[in-house]
Amino acid sequence: MTPEERKQLVRDIVEEVILTGNADVMREQPGMVEAAESIQPMLNGLSDREIRFTVQITEGEWVATRAVITGTHTGEGFGVPPTGRPVEFAVNILNRVEDGIVVQDQTIPNIMSLMHQIGAPMPGN
Repeated sequence: MTPEERKQLVRDIVEEVILTGNADVMREQPGMVEAAESIQPMLNGLSDREIRFTVQITEGEWVATRAVITGTHTGEGFGVPPTGRPVEFAVNILNRVEDGIVVQDQTIPNIMSLMHQIGAPMPGN
């Protein structure tokens, strides 16, 4: 795959999951199975989800992505009753792509920002 094809593969997977709320496409990628489970609370807790890709860089088999996710807190996916509040938070994603398959994934969302925006109790409070 070319670097552009690697970037597009990652964008397509992440965008489909965020926009449809269906993490099954991640489960089809051996390196994203764990991430599919950990993203479920966010998918359950937010409606009207949108994603904006801000940076994407490739180096060999690796694709680094930074994106901003927006939505409305309308579900209990975070253990906090729905607030109806709009949210916006960044996510950093690092994937290794081999032969068109994501074989490794490290996804780091800014959960503290998200939890603060929905009024969740913060550690130490």
